[in-house]
Amino acid sequence: MAAGDATTLPVKNQAFRVTFPIFDADGDLVTGAAGLDSEVSKDGGSFADCTNEATEIGASGVYTLDLTATEMNADTVAVIVKTSTSGAKTTPMIFYPADRDVNDLATQASVNTVDDFLDTEITDIRNRLPAALVGGRMDSSVGAMAADVVTATAIATGAIDADAIAADAITNAKIAANAIGASEIADDAITAAKIANGAIDAATFAAGAIDNAAIAADAIGASELAAGAATEIADAVWATAVPGAFGAGTAGKVVGDNVNATISSRATQTSVDTIDDFVDTEIASIISTLATILAAVDTEVAAIKAVTDLLPNGGALTLIQSDLDNIQTRLPAALVGGRMDSSIPDGMITNAKFAPDAIDAGVVANNTITAGKFDAGAINANAIASDALTAAKIAADFGAEIADAILSRPISNVEASAAFRTLFGAISKLVNRGRINGGNLEVFKTDDTTVLATQAVTTDGNQEPVVELNTA
Repeated sequence: MAAGDATTLPVKNQAFRVTFPIFDADGDLVTGAAGLDSEVSKDGGSFADCTNEATEIGASGVYTLDLTATEMNADTVAVIVKTSTSGAKTTPMIFYPADRDVNDLATQASVNTVDDFLDTEITDIRNRLPAALVGGRMDSSVGAMAADVVTATAIATGAIDADAIAADAITNAKIAANAIGASEIADDAITAAKIANGAIDAATFAAGAIDNAAIAADAIGASELAAGAATEIADAVWATAVPGAFGAGTAGKVVGDNVNATISSRATQTSVDTIDDFVDTEIASIISTLATILAAVDTEVAAIKAVTDLLPNGGALTLIQSDLDNIQTRLPAALVGGRMDSSIPDGMITNAKFAPDAIDAGVVANNTITAGKFDAGAINANAIASDALTAAKIAADFGAEIADAILSRPISNVEASAAFRTLFGAISKLVNRGRINGGNLEVFKTDDTTVLATQAVTTDGNQEPVVELNTA
């Protein structure tokens, strides 16, 4: 195994080179580790010696170990590297081999190429398809039809009847000269059932229409015709006006309604052949176009499959999506000032959270702690542990500042609420106005008008009387 065999991720059943350090108890790299013993465990199995042994890169304290494809053929591969060097620690490594290397997956460039190709091909296919289906099928016009396309078997029995042929649809111009010969009429095609009652009478046939050439020898014998029948037939056939009184579906009606122009004005065989050739050409073009579309679709499907084959399977995608959804639920909706805004639950910050002497003068910058940093009532008796503020916690000049503040603070700041039997009361008695009134000593507030407190006075005539005390 060469250094080039190292991959971004470990791959299952593929040789893998791992690079790792060996540390001592102090966290320092161990160079020249002796008695190296590398062992591997697959999927929680017992550890066994690796095929290869770890080797050091120079004298760096960093080592490499080449694991074989067999050793990497597991979902979880655990490796430990032991050493007999004193103080050196055993190095553990855990790998979760993937089915494929990330370099085997499709790149964004290749996906973009496939996407562009699909866009082009699908647009081309859409441009050559009808805007909508008609009755679930593609609606096509027939430009030409090959000879012998429409055969007797292609036409259902009874499909062409009187209702199927529009009035005047069959004219002289529609039937080419000699278009209907003996070969076009099947044997027994014209039966008695095909001819309506009274369809052929004397008016139906023109004079001389049926001559010797029209009737085969011995076709009509004496037994076939009554006396004068020939004359009557001729008269009946050719003398009867058409369509006249003939009803729908009768020969007289069909002939009268449809043979309404000279036969020479109907389509010739040449024009029918031209239409037939045109239909053949158009059908061949449609078949060619459909073959091109199918080939393009096959190409697109193959290209898509080539890309999807490189993607993770459905189960892996589901796990990835599940992990991403879980991460999303644990992230804030937005950053605050470029950072995640976090709340601190009540009571979370306890004395156990701080190491001894964690907060010293060097940690807190000057003017950092202001009144605005504390919520009203944030620091109460419960917030400060017993004996938390010791002499060692208070700087020397801090005590002097407190004393100075106490001595220089006007007592008027507390006289509205402070009790008289306190240091405040004693100082008030010393510095505020006081007088004897009816056997009581009245001590006034700093306004020299409102009485703060009274004390009963016991007098002695032998003593020098005190009339009034008042601080100027």
